[in-house]
Amino acid sequence: MAKVKRNGKGPIFEGKTLAAWRVPGTYCDHQGGGLYLQVRQVKVNGIDQWETKKGKRVAVVKKYWTYRYWQKTRDGGRKLKEFGIGPFTDYTVEEARGIAADQRKIRSNFGDPILERKRRKREALDLIASMKTFEEAAEACWEAHKAKWTVGHAEDWLNSLKTHAYPILGAMEIRSIRTTHIHSVLQPIWEEIAETASRVRSRIEAVFDYAKGKEWYDEDNPARWDGKLEALLIESPRLKKLVNHPSLPFSQIGAFTEALRREKGTAARALEFLILTASRSWEVRGAMGEEFNLEAALWTVPPVRMKAKKEHVVTLSPRAVEIIRGMGKLEAGKFVFPGGKPETCLSDAAMNALIKRMDSHRQEKEQKGWRDLKGKRVVPHGFRATFKTWGQDSTDFNRQVIEFALAHGLPDKTEAAYSRGAMIVKRRPLMDAWAQYCEGIGIERTYRRVKDYSDPDPKIVLVEVIKES
Repeated sequence: MAKVKRNGKGPIFEGKTLAAWRVPGTYCDHQGGGLYLQVRQVKVNGIDQWETKKGKRVAVVKKYWTYRYWQKTRDGGRKLKEFGIGPFTDYTVEEARGIAADQRKIRSNFGDPILERKRRKREALDLIASMKTFEEAAEACWEAHKAKWTVGHAEDWLNSLKTHAYPILGAMEIRSIRTTHIHSVLQPIWEEIAETASRVRSRIEAVFDYAKGKEWYDEDNPARWDGKLEALLIESPRLKKLVNHPSLPFSQIGAFTEALRREKGTAARALEFLILTASRSWEVRGAMGEEFNLEAALWTVPPVRMKAKKEHVVTLSPRAVEIIRGMGKLEAGKFVFPGGKPETCLSDAAMNALIKRMDSHRQEKEQKGWRDLKGKRVVPHGFRATFKTWGQDSTDFNRQVIEFALAHGLPDKTEAAYSRGAMIVKRRPLMDAWAQYCEGIGIERTYRRVKDYSDPDPKIVLVEVIKES
Protein backbone atom coordinates (compact mmCIF):
# COMPACT_ATOMS: atom_id res chain seq x y z
CA MET A 1 0.00 0.00 0.00
CA ALA A 2 1.39 3.37 -0.97
CA LYS A 3 1.92 5.62 2.03
CA VAL A 4 0.32 8.83 0.75
CA LYS A 5 -0.57 11.71 3.08
CA ARG A 6 -3.33 14.18 2.24
CA ASN A 7 -1.90 17.71 1.87
CA GLY A 8 1.28 16.48 3.54
CA LYS A 9 -0.40 15.86 6.87
CA GLY A 10 -2.72 13.35 8.48
CA PRO A 11 -2.40 9.62 9.12
CA ILE A 12 -1.59 7.03 6.51
CA PHE A 13 -4.61 4.68 6.28
CA GLU A 14 -2.86 1.63 7.67
CA GLY A 15 -3.80 -0.21 10.84
CA LYS A 16 -0.73 0.63 12.95
CA THR A 17 -0.59 4.23 11.81
CA LEU A 18 -4.25 4.91 12.50
CA ALA A 19 -4.18 3.13 15.88
CA ALA A 20 -1.49 5.53 17.10
CA TRP A 21 -3.06 8.69 15.65
CA ARG A 22 -4.35 11.09 18.34
CA VAL A 23 -4.68 14.43 16.56
CA PRO A 24 -8.38 15.47 16.50
CA GLY A 25 -9.83 16.05 13.04
CA THR A 26 -11.48 14.39 10.07
CA TYR A 27 -9.16 12.53 7.68
CA CYS A 28 -9.88 11.19 4.21
CA ASP A 29 -8.69 7.79 3.04
CA HIS A 30 -5.72 8.32 0.75
CA GLN A 31 -7.31 5.78 -1.64
CA GLY A 32 -10.41 7.95 -1.97
CA GLY A 33 -13.91 6.49 -2.20
CA GLY A 34 -15.54 8.70 0.42
CA LEU A 35 -14.13 6.90 3.49
CA TYR A 36 -13.17 9.15 6.39
CA LEU A 37 -11.81 8.71 9.89
CA GLN A 38 -13.13 11.08 12.51
CA VAL A 39 -10.90 11.63 15.53
CA ARG A 40 -12.72 13.37 18.37
CA GLN A 41 -11.24 14.52 21.65
CA VAL A 42 -13.09 13.19 24.66
CA LYS A 43 -14.83 15.82 26.78
CA VAL A 44 -16.08 15.48 30.35
CA ASN A 45 -18.45 18.24 31.48
CA GLY A 46 -17.30 20.25 28.48
CA ILE A 47 -13.60 19.96 29.38
CA ASP A 48 -11.11 18.36 26.94
CA GLN A 49 -9.40 15.31 28.35
CA TRP A 50 -5.63 14.77 28.14
CA GLU A 51 -3.19 12.09 29.17
CA THR A 52 0.58 11.66 29.26
CA LYS A 53 2.23 9.19 26.86
CA LYS A 54 6.03 8.76 26.94
CA GLY A 55 6.43 12.10 28.63
CA LYS A 56 4.18 13.89 26.16
CA ARG A 57 0.76 15.40 26.76
CA VAL A 58 -1.65 13.91 24.21
CA ALA A 59 -5.39 14.15 23.71
CA VAL A 60 -7.73 11.38 24.87
CA VAL A 61 -9.63 10.58 21.67
CA LYS A 62 -12.32 8.35 20.17
CA LYS A 63 -12.28 7.40 16.49
CA TYR A 64 -15.10 6.64 14.09
CA TRP A 65 -15.37 5.50 10.48
CA THR A 66 -17.73 7.48 8.24
CA TYR A 67 -18.71 7.62 4.58
CA ARG A 68 -19.35 11.06 3.12
CA TYR A 69 -21.32 11.83 -0.02
CA TRP A 70 -23.18 14.62 -1.74
CA GLN A 71 -26.95 14.28 -2.10
CA LYS A 72 -29.08 16.39 -4.42
CA THR A 73 -31.74 18.55 -2.76
CA ARG A 74 -35.22 19.45 -4.01
CA ASP A 75 -34.16 22.97 -4.97
CA GLY A 76 -31.53 21.61 -7.35
CA GLY A 77 -28.60 22.11 -5.03
CA ARG A 78 -26.71 19.49 -3.09
CA LYS A 79 -26.04 18.67 0.52
CA LEU A 80 -23.08 16.92 2.17
CA LYS A 81 -24.30 13.91 4.17
CA GLU A 82 -22.41 11.60 6.48
CA PHE A 83 -23.14 7.89 6.86
CA GLY A 84 -21.75 6.58 10.15
CA ILE A 85 -20.03 3.23 9.75
CA GLY A 86 -19.04 2.68 13.36
CA PRO A 87 -16.23 2.85 15.95
CA PHE A 88 -12.65 2.54 14.70
CA THR A 89 -12.03 -0.47 16.95
CA ASP A 90 -14.95 -2.43 15.42
CA TYR A 91 -13.70 -2.43 11.83
CA THR A 92 -10.34 -2.86 10.12
CA VAL A 93 -9.34 -0.48 7.32
CA GLU A 94 -10.26 -3.11 4.72
CA GLU A 95 -13.69 -3.71 6.31
CA ALA A 96 -14.43 0.02 6.45
CA ARG A 97 -13.44 0.38 2.78
CA GLY A 98 -15.73 -2.51 1.90
CA ILE A 99 -18.69 -0.88 3.65
CA ALA A 100 -17.93 2.42 1.91
CA ALA A 101 -17.90 0.53 -1.42
CA ASP A 102 -21.36 -0.90 -0.63
CA GLN A 103 -22.71 2.61 -0.04
CA ARG A 104 -21.26 3.79 -3.37
CA LYS A 105 -23.23 1.00 -5.09
CA ILE A 106 -26.41 2.29 -3.45
CA ARG A 107 -25.51 5.79 -4.71
CA SER A 108 -24.93 4.47 -8.22
CA ASN A 109 -28.54 3.18 -8.19
CA PHE A 110 -29.80 6.66 -7.19
CA GLY A 111 -30.35 5.59 -3.60
CA ASP A 112 -29.53 7.30 -0.32
CA PRO A 113 -27.40 5.17 2.06
CA ILE A 114 -28.84 6.80 5.17
CA LEU A 115 -32.45 6.30 4.07
CA GLU A 116 -31.65 2.74 2.97
CA ARG A 117 -30.23 1.93 6.41
CA LYS A 118 -33.33 3.38 8.09
CA ARG A 119 -35.50 1.20 5.84
CA ARG A 120 -33.52 -1.94 6.71
CA LYS A 121 -33.64 -1.06 10.40
CA ARG A 122 -37.40 -0.56 10.23
CA GLU A 123 -37.83 -3.91 8.46
CA ALA A 124 -35.68 -5.60 11.11
CA LEU A 125 -37.75 -4.08 13.91
CA ASP A 126 -40.97 -5.12 12.15
CA LEU A 127 -39.62 -8.66 11.81
CA ILE A 128 -38.70 -8.79 15.50
CA ALA A 129 -42.14 -7.43 16.44
CA SER A 130 -43.79 -10.11 14.31
CA MET A 131 -41.81 -12.95 15.88
CA LYS A 132 -44.62 -14.07 18.16
CA THR A 133 -44.84 -17.35 19.98
CA PHE A 134 -48.01 -19.39 19.54
CA GLU A 135 -49.03 -18.52 23.11
CA GLU A 136 -48.66 -14.78 22.43
CA ALA A 137 -50.64 -15.08 19.19
CA ALA A 138 -53.37 -17.18 20.85
CA GLU A 139 -53.87 -14.75 23.71
CA ALA A 140 -53.90 -11.77 21.31
CA CYS A 141 -56.56 -13.57 19.24
CA TRP A 142 -58.55 -14.32 22.39
CA GLU A 143 -58.40 -10.68 23.54
CA ALA A 144 -59.59 -9.51 20.11
CA HIS A 145 -62.61 -11.83 19.97
CA LYS A 146 -63.72 -12.48 23.56
CA ALA A 147 -66.12 -9.51 23.63
CA LYS A 148 -68.47 -11.32 21.23
CA TRP A 149 -68.49 -14.52 23.31
CA THR A 150 -70.17 -15.41 26.57
CA VAL A 151 -67.81 -15.36 29.55
CA GLY A 152 -68.10 -19.13 29.87
CA HIS A 153 -67.23 -19.75 26.22
CA ALA A 154 -64.31 -17.32 26.36
CA GLU A 155 -62.99 -19.11 29.44
CA ASP A 156 -63.35 -22.52 27.79
CA TRP A 157 -61.78 -21.29 24.51
CA LEU A 158 -58.53 -20.22 26.13
CA ASN A 159 -58.37 -23.04 28.69
CA SER A 160 -58.66 -25.71 25.97
CA LEU A 161 -55.56 -24.27 24.24
CA LYS A 162 -53.68 -23.99 27.53
CA THR A 163 -54.43 -27.63 28.30
CA HIS A 164 -53.86 -29.25 24.91
CA ALA A 165 -51.88 -26.87 22.64
CA TYR A 166 -49.54 -24.87 24.88
CA PRO A 167 -47.44 -27.83 26.11
CA ILE A 168 -46.24 -28.42 22.52
CA LEU A 169 -46.87 -25.19 20.62
CA GLY A 170 -46.90 -22.52 23.33
CA ALA A 171 -43.23 -21.50 23.29
CA MET A 172 -42.70 -22.11 19.55
CA GLU A 173 -42.26 -19.11 17.25
CA ILE A 174 -45.44 -19.10 15.20
CA ARG A 175 -43.60 -18.86 11.85
CA SER A 176 -41.86 -22.16 12.57
CA ILE A 177 -45.03 -24.18 13.26
CA ARG A 178 -46.05 -26.71 10.63
CA THR A 179 -48.98 -29.09 10.20
CA THR A 180 -46.96 -31.93 11.71
CA HIS A 181 -46.61 -29.99 14.96
CA ILE A 182 -50.38 -29.49 15.15
CA HIS A 183 -50.85 -33.18 14.41
CA SER A 184 -48.69 -33.89 17.48
CA VAL A 185 -51.16 -31.86 19.57
CA LEU A 186 -54.30 -33.51 18.22
CA GLN A 187 -53.29 -37.13 17.67
CA PRO A 188 -53.25 -38.18 21.38
CA ILE A 189 -56.82 -36.88 21.97
CA TRP A 190 -58.39 -37.35 18.53
CA GLU A 191 -60.14 -40.62 19.31
CA GLU A 192 -60.44 -40.42 23.10
CA ILE A 193 -62.14 -37.01 23.27
CA ALA A 194 -63.05 -36.37 19.66
CA GLU A 195 -65.33 -33.37 20.25
CA THR A 196 -62.72 -31.55 22.34
CA ALA A 197 -60.01 -32.37 19.78
CA SER A 198 -62.16 -30.94 16.99
CA ARG A 199 -62.71 -27.74 18.95
CA VAL A 200 -58.98 -27.41 19.72
CA ARG A 201 -58.16 -27.82 16.01
CA SER A 202 -60.72 -25.17 15.08
CA ARG A 203 -59.32 -22.77 17.68
CA ILE A 204 -55.73 -23.31 16.55
CA GLU A 205 -56.91 -22.58 13.00
CA ALA A 206 -58.51 -19.34 14.25
CA VAL A 207 -55.22 -18.32 15.91
CA PHE A 208 -53.33 -18.75 12.62
CA ASP A 209 -56.00 -16.82 10.70
CA TYR A 210 -55.61 -14.00 13.20
CA ALA A 211 -51.79 -14.19 12.93
CA LYS A 212 -52.02 -13.93 9.13
CA GLY A 213 -54.19 -10.85 9.47
CA LYS A 214 -51.56 -9.30 11.78
CA GLU A 215 -48.80 -10.35 9.30
CA TRP A 216 -47.15 -12.55 11.91
CA TYR A 217 -47.58 -15.55 9.63
CA ASP A 218 -47.57 -15.58 5.82
CA GLU A 219 -48.02 -19.24 4.82
CA ASP A 220 -51.09 -21.42 4.34
CA ASN A 221 -52.95 -22.10 7.58
CA PRO A 222 -51.33 -25.30 8.93
CA ALA A 223 -54.36 -26.18 11.10
CA ARG A 224 -56.79 -26.29 8.19
CA TRP A 225 -58.62 -29.61 7.85
CA ASP A 226 -59.08 -29.73 4.06
CA GLY A 227 -55.84 -30.61 2.35
CA LYS A 228 -53.84 -30.49 5.57
CA LEU A 229 -54.83 -32.43 8.68
CA GLU A 230 -57.33 -34.64 6.86
CA ALA A 231 -54.32 -36.46 5.38
CA LEU A 232 -52.96 -37.20 8.88
CA LEU A 233 -56.09 -37.78 10.98
CA ILE A 234 -59.08 -40.02 10.33
CA GLU A 235 -62.35 -38.12 10.58
CA SER A 236 -63.91 -39.52 13.71
CA PRO A 237 -67.38 -41.05 13.25
CA ARG A 238 -68.21 -39.58 16.66
CA LEU A 239 -68.02 -36.11 15.14
CA LYS A 240 -70.58 -36.88 12.42
CA LYS A 241 -73.47 -37.04 14.82
CA LEU A 242 -74.70 -34.83 17.62
CA VAL A 243 -72.85 -35.55 20.83
CA ASN A 244 -75.34 -35.62 23.72
CA HIS A 245 -74.29 -34.91 27.27
CA PRO A 246 -74.76 -37.98 29.52
CA SER A 247 -77.98 -37.41 31.45
CA LEU A 248 -79.57 -39.16 34.37
CA PRO A 249 -82.90 -40.95 33.69
CA PHE A 250 -85.57 -38.83 35.38
CA SER A 251 -86.74 -41.90 37.33
CA GLN A 252 -83.51 -41.62 39.37
CA ILE A 253 -83.55 -37.88 40.05
CA GLY A 254 -85.19 -38.29 43.47
CA ALA A 255 -82.52 -40.72 44.66
CA PHE A 256 -79.79 -38.50 43.23
CA THR A 257 -81.19 -35.42 44.97
CA GLU A 258 -81.32 -37.34 48.26
CA ALA A 259 -77.66 -38.27 47.91
CA LEU A 260 -76.73 -34.77 46.78
CA ARG A 261 -78.31 -33.12 49.83
CA ARG A 262 -76.08 -35.23 52.07
CA GLU A 263 -73.06 -33.62 50.41
CA LYS A 264 -71.61 -30.48 51.96
CA GLY A 265 -70.02 -27.50 50.30
CA THR A 266 -70.67 -24.86 47.67
CA ALA A 267 -70.43 -27.29 44.74
CA ALA A 268 -73.27 -29.45 46.15
CA ARG A 269 -75.58 -26.47 46.64
CA ALA A 270 -74.75 -25.06 43.21
CA LEU A 271 -75.40 -28.42 41.54
CA GLU A 272 -78.76 -28.81 43.28
CA PHE A 273 -79.71 -25.27 42.29
CA LEU A 274 -78.66 -26.05 38.70
CA ILE A 275 -80.93 -29.11 38.69
CA LEU A 276 -83.93 -27.26 40.16
CA THR A 277 -83.65 -24.39 37.65
CA ALA A 278 -82.67 -26.54 34.62
CA SER A 279 -79.88 -24.04 33.96
CA ARG A 280 -76.50 -24.26 32.30
CA SER A 281 -73.36 -24.51 34.41
CA TRP A 282 -72.01 -21.01 33.66
CA GLU A 283 -75.39 -19.40 34.24
CA VAL A 284 -75.36 -20.79 37.81
CA ARG A 285 -71.66 -20.47 38.62
CA GLY A 286 -71.56 -16.82 37.53
CA ALA A 287 -74.72 -15.80 39.42
CA MET A 288 -74.40 -12.45 41.22
CA GLY A 289 -76.32 -11.20 44.23
CA GLU A 290 -78.11 -8.40 42.37
CA GLU A 291 -79.74 -10.89 39.95
CA PHE A 292 -82.11 -12.30 42.59
CA ASN A 293 -85.48 -11.10 43.81
CA LEU A 294 -86.21 -13.66 46.50
CA GLU A 295 -89.44 -11.98 47.56
CA ALA A 296 -90.82 -12.58 44.07
CA ALA A 297 -88.89 -15.87 43.75
CA LEU A 298 -87.25 -14.73 40.49
CA TRP A 299 -83.72 -14.91 39.13
CA THR A 300 -82.80 -12.71 36.15
CA VAL A 301 -79.79 -14.01 34.21
CA PRO A 302 -78.14 -11.22 32.17
CA PRO A 303 -77.53 -11.66 28.40
CA VAL A 304 -73.76 -11.90 28.85
CA ARG A 305 -74.10 -15.35 30.47
CA MET A 306 -76.83 -16.65 28.19
CA LYS A 307 -76.09 -18.75 25.12
CA ALA A 308 -78.69 -16.83 23.09
CA LYS A 309 -77.36 -13.47 24.39
CA LYS A 310 -80.84 -12.60 25.70
CA GLU A 311 -81.91 -11.92 29.27
CA HIS A 312 -83.59 -14.94 30.85
CA VAL A 313 -85.92 -14.85 33.86
CA VAL A 314 -86.07 -18.03 35.95
CA THR A 315 -88.90 -18.78 38.37
CA LEU A 316 -87.59 -20.23 41.62
CA SER A 317 -89.22 -23.03 43.57
CA PRO A 318 -89.31 -22.77 47.39
CA ARG A 319 -86.33 -25.13 47.64
CA ALA A 320 -84.32 -23.06 45.10
CA VAL A 321 -85.03 -19.92 47.17
CA GLU A 322 -83.96 -21.80 50.31
CA ILE A 323 -80.63 -22.70 48.68
CA ILE A 324 -79.91 -19.07 47.74
CA ARG A 325 -80.82 -17.82 51.22
CA GLY A 326 -78.51 -20.46 52.66
CA MET A 327 -75.54 -19.08 50.68
CA GLY A 328 -75.49 -15.96 52.84
CA LYS A 329 -76.29 -12.29 52.31
CA LEU A 330 -76.77 -11.33 48.66
CA GLU A 331 -74.45 -8.50 47.63
CA ALA A 332 -74.18 -6.71 44.30
CA GLY A 333 -71.03 -7.69 42.42
CA LYS A 334 -70.46 -10.76 44.61
CA PHE A 335 -70.72 -14.34 43.39
CA VAL A 336 -73.49 -16.34 45.07
CA PHE A 337 -71.45 -19.53 44.58
CA PRO A 338 -67.87 -18.36 45.19
CA GLY A 339 -64.74 -20.26 44.27
CA GLY A 340 -61.75 -21.10 46.39
CA LYS A 341 -59.87 -17.91 45.49
CA PRO A 342 -61.04 -14.36 46.29
CA GLU A 343 -63.25 -12.69 43.69
CA THR A 344 -63.73 -15.92 41.71
CA CYS A 345 -66.76 -18.10 41.11
CA LEU A 346 -67.09 -21.83 41.56
CA SER A 347 -65.31 -23.75 38.80
CA ASP A 348 -67.08 -26.14 36.44
CA ALA A 349 -64.56 -28.77 37.47
CA ALA A 350 -65.84 -28.60 41.07
CA MET A 351 -69.32 -29.81 40.11
CA ASN A 352 -67.92 -32.50 37.83
CA ALA A 353 -65.60 -33.67 40.61
CA LEU A 354 -68.56 -33.83 43.00
CA ILE A 355 -70.55 -36.05 40.60
CA LYS A 356 -67.50 -38.26 40.06
CA ARG A 357 -67.10 -38.68 43.81
CA MET A 358 -70.80 -39.47 44.27
CA ASP A 359 -70.64 -41.95 41.39
CA SER A 360 -67.66 -43.76 42.90
CA HIS A 361 -69.34 -43.90 46.32
CA ARG A 362 -72.49 -45.41 44.85
CA GLN A 363 -70.46 -47.91 42.82
CA GLU A 364 -68.79 -49.14 45.99
CA LYS A 365 -72.03 -49.28 47.96
CA GLU A 366 -74.60 -50.45 45.40
CA GLN A 367 -72.48 -51.68 42.46
CA LYS A 368 -74.03 -49.03 40.22
CA GLY A 369 -73.18 -45.38 39.74
CA TRP A 370 -74.96 -42.28 38.55
CA ARG A 371 -74.99 -43.16 34.87
CA ASP A 372 -77.03 -42.59 31.73
CA LEU A 373 -78.69 -45.42 29.80
CA LYS A 374 -75.41 -46.10 27.95
CA GLY A 375 -73.44 -46.42 31.16
CA LYS A 376 -71.68 -43.05 30.99
CA ARG A 377 -71.28 -40.98 34.13
CA VAL A 378 -73.67 -38.01 34.09
CA VAL A 379 -72.48 -34.40 33.81
CA PRO A 380 -74.07 -31.13 35.07
CA HIS A 381 -75.36 -30.11 31.64
CA GLY A 382 -77.11 -33.46 31.27
CA PHE A 383 -79.67 -32.55 33.96
CA ARG A 384 -81.28 -30.18 31.45
CA ALA A 385 -82.10 -33.24 29.32
CA THR A 386 -83.37 -35.01 32.45
CA PHE A 387 -85.74 -32.09 33.10
CA LYS A 388 -86.91 -31.92 29.49
CA THR A 389 -87.55 -35.66 29.25
CA TRP A 390 -89.51 -35.57 32.51
CA GLY A 391 -91.56 -32.60 31.30
CA GLN A 392 -92.39 -34.18 27.95
CA ASP A 393 -92.95 -37.79 29.01
CA SER A 394 -94.34 -37.49 32.51
CA THR A 395 -96.37 -34.25 32.62
CA ASP A 396 -99.07 -32.41 30.69
CA PHE A 397 -97.18 -29.13 30.56
CA ASN A 398 -97.14 -27.35 27.19
CA ARG A 399 -94.04 -27.95 25.07
CA GLN A 400 -93.54 -24.23 24.61
CA VAL A 401 -93.52 -23.66 28.37
CA ILE A 402 -90.83 -26.33 28.79
CA GLU A 403 -88.74 -24.76 26.00
CA PHE A 404 -89.04 -21.34 27.63
CA ALA A 405 -87.87 -22.80 30.94
CA LEU A 406 -84.76 -24.13 29.15
CA ALA A 407 -84.21 -20.75 27.41
CA HIS A 408 -84.47 -22.50 24.04
CA GLY A 409 -85.56 -20.71 20.91
CA LEU A 410 -88.69 -22.03 19.27
CA PRO A 411 -88.07 -23.99 16.06
CA ASP A 412 -91.01 -22.33 14.35
CA LYS A 413 -89.73 -18.84 13.44
CA THR A 414 -93.23 -17.44 12.91
CA GLU A 415 -94.35 -18.72 16.29
CA ALA A 416 -91.19 -17.35 17.91
CA ALA A 417 -91.77 -13.91 16.37
CA TYR A 418 -95.11 -13.58 18.18
CA SER A 419 -93.97 -15.19 21.45
CA ARG A 420 -92.44 -12.21 23.23
CA GLY A 421 -93.55 -12.86 26.79
CA ALA A 422 -91.55 -14.71 29.43
CA MET A 423 -94.45 -17.02 30.45
CA ILE A 424 -93.68 -16.44 34.12
CA VAL A 425 -97.17 -17.39 35.31
CA LYS A 426 -97.20 -20.62 33.30
CA ARG A 427 -93.61 -21.58 34.11
CA ARG A 428 -93.91 -21.27 37.87
CA PRO A 429 -96.16 -24.36 38.26
CA LEU A 430 -93.77 -26.27 35.97
CA MET A 431 -90.69 -25.47 38.07
CA ASP A 432 -92.57 -26.12 41.33
CA ALA A 433 -93.72 -29.50 40.01
CA TRP A 434 -90.15 -30.31 38.98
CA ALA A 435 -88.86 -29.41 42.46
CA GLN A 436 -91.53 -31.59 44.06
CA TYR A 437 -90.61 -34.46 41.73
CA CYS A 438 -86.97 -34.08 42.77
CA GLU A 439 -88.18 -34.30 46.37
CA GLY A 440 -89.23 -37.92 45.74
CA ILE A 441 -86.47 -39.00 48.07
CA GLY A 442 -85.32 -42.57 47.67
CA ILE A 443 -87.98 -43.40 45.08
CA GLU A 444 -86.90 -44.92 41.78
CA ARG A 445 -89.52 -45.53 39.14
CA THR A 446 -89.03 -48.00 36.32
CA TYR A 447 -90.30 -47.27 32.84
CA ARG A 448 -90.51 -49.17 29.58
CA ARG A 449 -90.87 -47.88 26.05
CA VAL A 450 -94.11 -48.71 24.20
CA LYS A 451 -95.71 -47.46 21.00
CA ASP A 452 -98.86 -45.40 21.53
CA TYR A 453 -101.35 -46.36 18.79
CA SER A 454 -104.07 -44.04 20.08
CA ASP A 455 -102.53 -41.30 17.96
CA PRO A 456 -102.89 -41.36 14.14
CA ASP A 457 -99.12 -40.99 14.06
CA PRO A 458 -97.96 -43.64 16.59
CA LYS A 459 -95.12 -42.50 18.84
CA ILE A 460 -92.85 -44.18 21.37
CA VAL A 461 -93.81 -43.22 24.95
CA LEU A 462 -92.58 -44.23 28.40
CA VAL A 463 -94.98 -46.17 30.60
CA GLU A 464 -94.29 -46.74 34.29
CA VAL A 465 -93.89 -50.38 35.25
CA ILE A 466 -96.04 -51.15 38.27
CA LYS A 467 -94.57 -53.91 40.36
CA GLU A 468 -97.09 -56.29 41.87
CA SER A 469 -96.88 -56.81 45.60
